Amino acid sequence: MWVNVGQTRNWGYETDLRVQVIKKARFIWELNARYSFNDNKVQKLYPGVTEFTYGGYSYASTNVIEGQSFPYLKALPYTRDSVTGRVIVDKATGYPIRNSVLKTFGRTIPKHILGWGTRFNYSNLTLTANFEYRGGNTIFHQLGRDMTFTGSGAWTSNRTPHVFPNSSYDDGSGKYVQNTDVNVREAEYSLWVDQYRFITENFVTPGWFIKFRDVNLSYNIPINLLNRTKFISGASIALYGRNLFTIVDKSNFYTDPEFSYTTGNGVGINNTSQTPPVRQYGFNLNLSF
Repeated sequence: MWVNVGQTRNWGYETDLRVQVIKKARFIWELNARYSFNDNKVQKLYPGVTEFTYGGYSYASTNVIEGQSFPYLKALPYTRDSVTGRVIVDKATGYPIRNSVLKTFGRTIPKHILGWGTRFNYSNLTLTANFEYRGGNTIFHQLGRDMTFTGSGAWTSNRTPHVFPNSSYDDGSGKYVQNTDVNVREAEYSLWVDQYRFITENFVTPGWFIKFRDVNLSYNIPINLLNRTKFISGASIALYGRNLFTIVDKSNFYTDPEFSYTTGNGVGINNTSQTPPVRQYGFNLNLSF
């Protein structure tokens, strides 16, 4: 049976600014900036339904939630002391206690996109470059969970007896006290594989990034040189680079936030199925006859 799953509202703003800083006979310098804001809200769902899971995993998923943006990320969090915010650990083992109820961590689609670029033109030589910022979203990294299992993540390097950071435990009276003396029972394997890995809050990070999208240096070969060939009417050569560097949040040890396991409505989760982001360098030769 086909039914209308619900009703959403989308709205946004866009602006584009271009400035010609210098304009002379042989030299032109231009700057440009563009900004867009996009938001949405699930206004109502099918009668009796307030939310449902769209994609991802049982422990970290994208969701449709009435009254929230779409998609909305949920993951399994730590159990925390509501007064201090500290992680609660088991007094007997020192291991952090996982909350079995998924917690919301925010929208997975960027709310803000800001791009800026420049263009220099001197005679037949042209240089262009473009940068972009995207932010206002979160992302879940399945890669981090997998790296914890294999022990290849740098965060698993503390394998000596230690107190779990920023933690508390129940002193037996129902009162939570700061943990300064209860070490994790076994920090070489069990802490990471059997405990830390299953608290998927650990692998949720802000999804913002700044990218050097591309740079292009081109040269148009003068017409008076091409006329000697008798058959080429236009020619240019160019060097280019794409995705030259990316700046991400300091908590993102994993990969490019722009990568996702899907291009559909489940965007906001990545895993080991994506090829890693790469830098590209190239050379172009264009001829017109």
